[in-house]
This record gives sequence, C-alpha cells and structure tokens, in this order.
Amino acid sequence: MKKGDIIIILSVLGLILVLSLFLFFGKDNGALVTVTRNSEVIKSVPLNEDTVIDIETNIIIVKDGKAFVSEANCKNQVCVNHKPITEKGEVIACLPNKVIIEIE
Repeated sequence: MKKGDIIIILSVLGLILVLSLFLFFGKDNGALVTVTRNSEVIKSVPLNEDTVIDIETNIIIVKDGKAFVSEANCKNQVCVNHKPITEKGEVIACLPNKVIIEIE
C-alpha cells in the first residue's frame, strides 16, 4: 500500500468514528411526545417528563425517556404490545381508536 492509501483509509475510519459518536451521544433531550386522535393533537409533553396521558380509549405513559401504551380498549392490543419508543420519528399507532403517539 502507498502512503496516500493509508491516509485515505485512516481518514475514512476517523470519519466513521466521529459520526458513530455523534449518533450515539447526540440524542436530543428536547424531544416531545405528541398524542393525536382523529388527526387532532390531544397533548404534547417533553419526553424527559414523566407523566400519564389518559384519554378515553388509551392510557399512554411517558417515563424514563420512553413512551408506551399501557392500556387500550381495542380488540387486538397491538399498541399495548408495541415496544416503548425513545427516538425522534418513532411512532405507536392504535388504528382501531385512531390514536397516534409520536416522538417529534
């Protein structure tokens, strides 16, 4: 290998390391959990604020930087069995009740 090849390889590896560290440590603590029903925003709360959002059809819990559905009156319970969401862009949907929980 030539000296230039080694420099390019080390530069690419360094860039990968920097981007990996940014993605791992660069989480945004200002994320919001937004609950909508029938396309209408019911409530938005910070992800880092522990709270319980009780709407007629679902109970959503925001705790320890995670949001999840603890109870729902729908038949299939897919939303209740969904893993907690923690990152921007993640969504839990309760289609029978037309409820969407999203981290923005």
